[in-house]
Amino acid sequence: MILGTAFAMMMQNGTPIDIIAQASVKAPELGQVANQPLASYLGSFVIWAAAIPVIPHIVMRVFTAKDSEGARLSLNIAMVMYSIMILAAVMVIVPVGKMSFPNLQDADQIFLEVMKNQFPPLIRGLAVAAVIAAVMSTTDALLLACSSAISHDLLGDYLKEHVSEKTENRINVAIVWVVGIAAMIFAYSPPKLITEFYSAAIGMLSAGLFVPVVAGLWWKKANLFGGIASIVMGVGVYLTVQFNPDAPPLAAILYGLPASALAMVVFSQFGSITSNDIQSTIEGLHR
Repeated sequence: MILGTAFAMMMQNGTPIDIIAQASVKAPELGQVANQPLASYLGSFVIWAAAIPVIPHIVMRVFTAKDSEGARLSLNIAMVMYSIMILAAVMVIVPVGKMSFPNLQDADQIFLEVMKNQFPPLIRGLAVAAVIAAVMSTTDALLLACSSAISHDLLGDYLKEHVSEKTENRINVAIVWVVGIAAMIFAYSPPKLITEFYSAAIGMLSAGLFVPVVAGLWWKKANLFGGIASIVMGVGVYLTVQFNPDAPPLAAILYGLPASALAMVVFSQFGSITSNDIQSTIEGLHR
């Protein structure tokens, strides 16, 4: 839908370069660097650079591949498509929206406003349906990922030994409800731009999981004790900085990620060595 919208915009307004030039004349502030600290720009870059290996709804889909070759191919194709869609939105849809709606207060509405004013009712309906479908798909995947992470990854062994399968299923459902209600509470007081909220959440994932995932795959000395310490330290430092009112926006990752890496290196020295079977399995993934 994004690519189709961008293509239609280019048919009406010219190439992306022409569109940006026109938009810059009508809205000179478009493309100007916002008055934010350097740490905010670095933080935004680091968050999304470290996010791909740990974003649940992407990782879950990669794991559905039949083999490692299929997983690599699907991830690479996904990254190319993501890049194309982001460029289409930034270089075509946003400038056209800025030209058409210079006084739009809610920046998150720009895509829907462009669709409403540039396309017939049928296309507008399909666009809204596509947005809702994307929201439902991502939300569903994230809820299932949260439930699986808690009930299977964190409590899996304990639940199998102490509760029945029926009780375990009820716990899974309860976790989905708790996470869903918490998300709804946060949704009632969103920031001015939803991307800021989403980036902050992804930043916490990156701070806690990027180092354990990468070190677990590529560093032979990494072990369970170091991984747990890395997650706890990364998330703890990230949240401490994130909720500090004096900290620049999105800069918490610049503290959380190094703290996570340091914890991995230090605490892996005290943990037991990873078994040869696991190391052989991981080495097989590198081929």
